[in-house]
Amino acid sequence: MSQSKLHSEYLRQKALQEALLARKNHKSDWYNGIYDRWDYPVLTREHIPLEWRFDLDPASNPDLSAAVAAAGGDVLIQNVIPKHLDCITAKLVEMGVEVEELDDAVRVRRSGPISRTNVKTMPYPGFPTDMQPQIAAVLCLANGTSVLTEGVWDSRYRYVDEFRRMGAHIQVDGKVAVVEGVEQLSGAQVKAMDLRAGVALVQAALTAKGTSEIEDIYWVERGYEDLVGKLQGLGADIHKVVVPDAAFAQNA
Repeated sequence: MSQSKLHSEYLRQKALQEALLARKNHKSDWYNGIYDRWDYPVLTREHIPLEWRFDLDPASNPDLSAAVAAAGGDVLIQNVIPKHLDCITAKLVEMGVEVEELDDAVRVRRSGPISRTNVKTMPYPGFPTDMQPQIAAVLCLANGTSVLTEGVWDSRYRYVDEFRRMGAHIQVDGKVAVVEGVEQLSGAQVKAMDLRAGVALVQAALTAKGTSEIEDIYWVERGYEDLVGKLQGLGADIHKVVVPDAAFAQNA
């Protein structure tokens, strides 16, 4: 593997901290901070003479955990570094999800109800802002009222209107979202606003009664490799539909 990209702000910050620590400990100038145009670090072998390990798909691993939490089931997620998921795992456990950490895998189970909780996103090692829409999808189905606070970015609740189309009860005031859990979401036609919001809508659709159509999935495809195939492998009734340009023009 000539280069590895970290598609998550959570893992990006962790990698940078570990890289700086390794540089200090080894007294060498092997890491020089190369970035690509998306402002994610690109680490290549010539910059890393040490043994270095990344999750094979760091963007989707925590999202799959959240999907299991929302939809229920029992899923083994392999090729992960469980410690990198600690802050997410802690919240899922608090919500009644069973998470078993193995050497290079995590097993996520949920069969009972989802408990309400409060979540505040923070820079690493806090709860990652990149998981905010996905955890919101889980909170939409929790028993009781949850409070979600965005502690990193502004304007990260653009997806809320799409969730409301599916029957979610969410009120937003600045950086705070109050989520009143409902028994079940309903299928609807919604639109992905960005990468993380898009996968959160997929996650919500898996739990909803009826059929959901998610537009602008190029956001999701930008950051997730074969997400549809992975979910189909877990038994999800999901498929990609190519809509002709004429149909888009008619709906505009």
